[in-house]
Amino acid sequence: MGMTRNGSDDGAVPERAIRVYLVDDHGVVRKGMRAYLDMLPDVDVVGEAPDGAAALDGIGELVSAGQPPDVVMMDLLMPEMDGITTTALVKERHPDVEVVALTSFVAQDKVHDALAAGAAGYLLKDAEADDVGGPRLHGQGVGHGRPPSWERRCTSVSPDG
Repeated sequence: MGMTRNGSDDGAVPERAIRVYLVDDHGVVRKGMRAYLDMLPDVDVVGEAPDGAAALDGIGELVSAGQPPDVVMMDLLMPEMDGITTTALVKERHPDVEVVALTSFVAQDKVHDALAAGAAGYLLKDAEADDVGGPRLHGQGVGHGRPPSWERRCTSVSPDG
């Protein structure tokens, strides 16, 4: 059984796996996210990077090979090049690749900046596993929407404070 791209459960296997690229300066976070996502049949982790520069290189290589990620899960606070700057560059260079900002806490200014840079939404690192999983990504159609939990969090933080 699976969720179709339009969100209906038709009992079929999803069209194809969601291609995810992980970016976080903490190796344990990347490894934990990868371990969880690798267990999902409809998610394929296609790469990971410890910082923004490495992410841009890795994503660029995947795009050049004709296998871009569908979504990049991007830590906001990283040394050298932060997730906000990296998000803006990913969206500038690869507009069809979606970015979901990852953060440990709700810092409204950082979330606003990430959304302004082109992030589709954000997710707290302490989110429940169901908020991260592939069926929600498939149900929303990566590139076309966000899981409900992301929507609530994005719309509850307005640019006016």
